[in-house]
Parts: sequence; C-alpha cells; structure tokens
Amino acid sequence: SNTGATWIFTRTVTTDPFVQKGSKLVGVGATGAANQGRSVSLSGNGLTLAVGGSADNSNVGATWIFTRLAITDVFAQKGAKLVGTGAIGAALQGGSVSLSNDGLSLAVGG
Repeated sequence: SNTGATWIFTRTVTTDPFVQKGSKLVGVGATGAANQGRSVSLSGNGLTLAVGGSADNSNVGATWIFTRLAITDVFAQKGAKLVGTGAIGAALQGGSVSLSNDGLSLAVGG
C-alpha cells in the first residue's frame, strides 16, 4: 500500500552473495502512503541509516533514522520521524537524504 520499506544486506570477505540482515525496516509514525525507502543513505561507518519517505502526510515527507544495535547487529529506529520546519504544502521532504561519513550530520532534500 505504498508504505515502503528498506532492507539491509551484508556480506563478509568470505561470504558471497549478500545476505539479508534482520527484517525489513519500516519506520513508525508514517501518515498515509509514506513511500519509505524512496531515498536511503548509510553512514560510512555503517552504523546509521537515513530513510526518506517523500509521500508521508500527503507529500509533506519525512525521514526516519535507524541505528545498528551492537547487541543484535541489526538496525532499529532511533527517535520519531524527522520533519523539517518552514515547509509550505507538499514539500516532498525525504526525496533525497545524505548522511555524513560518521553519521552525525544529515541533509534532507525536498
């Protein structure tokens, strides 16, 4: 129903092909057909994932952040969905997302 999702795959130097890591990721708090996964960005260290959903809330858009949990080595949502302030109408936030190498800075396009 256009909610969208993101899947994580990993491999080791000795493992081929890629193997799915955990379940599909669907951020909580979506409003309507969010189209999550329209854009994704993984930090250089592989610990932080940004997932854009440009159709959330009638095309206002949003971004969800997931972090890799050390205990289980799978990703879990970190906090509520992100929606920038100052947008007017159908901003399509999350149409593009980009994380810094260390995962501490995020740019969201709309």
